[in-house]
Amino acid sequence: MMTETITPKSFDMSKREDWEAARRYIDTLAQSNSTQADKFFIDLCDSAGDDLGRLSNTISLGYDPKTPRGARALVDAALSVSTRFPNRIDRGILFAYKLGRPEIAHVLIDAILVGTPGPRQLSNVEKFLVHYEADDKKAIEICHRILAHDPYRVGTLTHQAELASRVQSAHILSNVPPIARGVLASFEPEAYLNILDGGATASAVEKQFSNWPADLWRVVGFDPHPDADLSVDKTANVQMIRTALGQAPGTVMLYHTKIDGASSIYRPNLAYLENLVHGNGHRLSDQMAVISESEVAAIDLDTWRRTAGIPPFDFIKLNVQGAELQILKGAPDSLERCLGIQSEVAFAPVYEESPVFREMDAFLDAAGFTFFDIRKTTTSGRTSHRTVPFMGSRVGQFRWPSRQITEAHVLYLRDPFHPKEVGCARWQDPDIWLRLALISEMNGQVDFAMQLCETVLDRWPSHFEDQGAALTAALNTASDFYHNLNLRNS
Repeated sequence: MMTETITPKSFDMSKREDWEAARRYIDTLAQSNSTQADKFFIDLCDSAGDDLGRLSNTISLGYDPKTPRGARALVDAALSVSTRFPNRIDRGILFAYKLGRPEIAHVLIDAILVGTPGPRQLSNVEKFLVHYEADDKKAIEICHRILAHDPYRVGTLTHQAELASRVQSAHILSNVPPIARGVLASFEPEAYLNILDGGATASAVEKQFSNWPADLWRVVGFDPHPDADLSVDKTANVQMIRTALGQAPGTVMLYHTKIDGASSIYRPNLAYLENLVHGNGHRLSDQMAVISESEVAAIDLDTWRRTAGIPPFDFIKLNVQGAELQILKGAPDSLERCLGIQSEVAFAPVYEESPVFREMDAFLDAAGFTFFDIRKTTTSGRTSHRTVPFMGSRVGQFRWPSRQITEAHVLYLRDPFHPKEVGCARWQDPDIWLRLALISEMNGQVDFAMQLCETVLDRWPSHFEDQGAALTAALNTASDFYHNLNLRNS
């Protein structure tokens, strides 16, 4: 089948030999000109027309589009063939997520589940759902289907446990956890919980408070990325600002990377990232290559808060790709009055000249915070000629073979029982203890929250009009709740 000019019409996608020739051609083309490869793929989809068999065969070439147009062509093709060829549409799910269209991904997943998917296809869907954190309940269903056939898949068991825990905790938090109910009842009017969300793209904070009384919480979010999704429903409670936080007012250079989520005010350390892979073979140096730069406005947190008339933040969450320590150094007043911090940290030099965990830990320790927890770890493999297949997990449990933890989110809280904090003036106010208890339970530190409340009841019974009877009853209820939760999960 030789022609002077190779076009999609050169291949009859209903014939095996032509399908194999098309696969070899598009693979070769992709190595030299990805834009032309995408165009060839799009034209192949167009030339298939309404012939679902040929369209299905085009999808099964296994080509990964590099442009949004190519991705849309693949997703549209997957939708077209989903009811007749559900075993061919895995890649459509992946690219639906990449296009930011989770609703289309869900349609494709449902089409797969209605059919009789094989273990490999279910495993692919599981991987996509876990990676994009798209639909925990759907991912649990997929894990259950996989484990019904193979109950000893360690990776899937780990994912199922993590996802189930996340769904469970999200439900508890959004409906006001039991200790918090008792604490909030003692709050003075207008004494709401104030939270900062730094790096607020598609913020999950709003969901966490979805069923809380509206007068008891406020969130302020910052994200400088021009494409950041800062849309919210509860506009009376959530304020989103398209500005960067920094160490001082001014402007900063934002380096936009191939993966948007890796964009930072620091350049990616490509020389180091050449040695790391994400998932099963994607070099981080390729995924984090800088594709453009832009200058964005920045402001320090203390200056912004004074200008806006915002009270101190009880809790600060930062996920800003290496700039977390800069932001905290530029906010001494906010930091002094803050009770808890969740921050992304690096354990490896992912960005040039950006701080790593030991620097953040030393700074927060000096500021009076205690390290409490590590969650949502990111692991990276190493480049080698003999690769070791691995399905990464964010669960933070030991697995063998394991990989290097390069980044994670860490939790720091103030601890009035810590030797450095004992005697500080802030702990003469029982309201501070109760606010810290609320922050602690929100972050899973339930026993610490209970200890804080019990201490307030012992030391300041007269702080409550009823001598603490209502809070005591709430703690008893909370104790029963968590014991029953443990029994259900054991």
